[in-house]
Amino acid sequence: MRAALLLGVDPYVVAACERREVRPVVVYGATARDQGFPQPHPDGLFVEDPTDPGQVLAALARAGLTGDDFAAVQATDERYVITAAVLARLFGLPGTAPETAVRFRDKWLQKQAVRRAGIPTARTVLIEDLRAGHPGMSGFDRAVIKPVAGGATKFTAVVDSDEQIDAFARRAPDIKRTFLLEEFVPGEEWTIDGIVRDGEPVFLGVGRYGEPCLSAVESGSALRLEKLDPQSPEHALAEPVVRAALAALELRDSVFHMELFHRDGEVTFGECAARRGGVVTQLEVARKYGVDLADAALCCALGESADPSPKISPDAVGSTFLLGRPGILFDCPSAAQLRELPGVEYAHIELPRGHIKLDDGVANTFERIGVVLVTAADSAALAERCAGARAWFDERLVMAPAGTTVSALREWERGRWPAAR
Repeated sequence: MRAALLLGVDPYVVAACERREVRPVVVYGATARDQGFPQPHPDGLFVEDPTDPGQVLAALARAGLTGDDFAAVQATDERYVITAAVLARLFGLPGTAPETAVRFRDKWLQKQAVRRAGIPTARTVLIEDLRAGHPGMSGFDRAVIKPVAGGATKFTAVVDSDEQIDAFARRAPDIKRTFLLEEFVPGEEWTIDGIVRDGEPVFLGVGRYGEPCLSAVESGSALRLEKLDPQSPEHALAEPVVRAALAALELRDSVFHMELFHRDGEVTFGECAARRGGVVTQLEVARKYGVDLADAALCCALGESADPSPKISPDAVGSTFLLGRPGILFDCPSAAQLRELPGVEYAHIELPRGHIKLDDGVANTFERIGVVLVTAADSAALAERCAGARAWFDERLVMAPAGTTVSALREWERGRWPAAR
């Protein structure tokens, strides 16, 4: 049986391997082991840092495996895409070239390549070491500061003064030193999830956020996304930019996740990743377009073609996050209970009871208790159902006070359960 080296825990790619009679060898790191979700594969190999090709090679050697044992190397996790490219080349296997993969991880290099191709995108300034200083606002009235190789708006902020950059630098973790300062681009934020083969997009699906990710983070509101019909005006506007950007970035055979901004008929390139989108993208794309992105990712890694053969659903399909509040997660509705709500076809609770949230608001787009996939007859009904699911969840969410006194906890307990003691 052929084997595929999978960097990171992706149950959908593991399932695709099983359907195609490919043995999955899953490499996972400390985060997957400590969080316990998704569960590492029973035959997985623990590697302290899967971004390091040397550590992956050492784990393989300890298990008695070499590159000759594999037909593919694949990664869904953004952090491991370059590692997968390096190992695929080392093993002589199909895959994205390392010099191409770098452009999908380093957002400064990515923006430079897109700008050279004449595609509208934000102006950027590289901050090599934020701890050593920064060039200030660099002529931008408003800007976004973020890690040059980050993701999901983590360690990202909107700034409009040198003082705000200084404050951000003081809060930034020591592990992040190289940042990108880019001009703020207003407008709607779109997502494009697709498949490219031999340099040509063979499938793309356009999605639209209810509000841009950074706006949601700043306001502390929940993200909401809707997948749009291929006949939508958004699709027609996005497709030329998507094709031009993929050509500029020289992506040949891969799934991809791209973000664009739209304002007054003009589409601006945001960024692109050479991997599947996160959270419930796999399920949204399958439900709306009938396309299995995990299977496509495996086929690309194997060097095999896979006909996506989209089957478009007339339903409005989308998702929304379920947020918490400051405190200790004491109780919340179950996934099964959420699936009983109108239009909720999938639900997942990501945080266990006892999880502590000390800060107020949303620090990044990872910050959520759970997520639901919702369908409806049209966009308006979808938005209403998403809002209804969030409100229903919030009404039943129980958060105990954190970082407080025993007497305050007793008062909270008496207020919630008067007859408890």
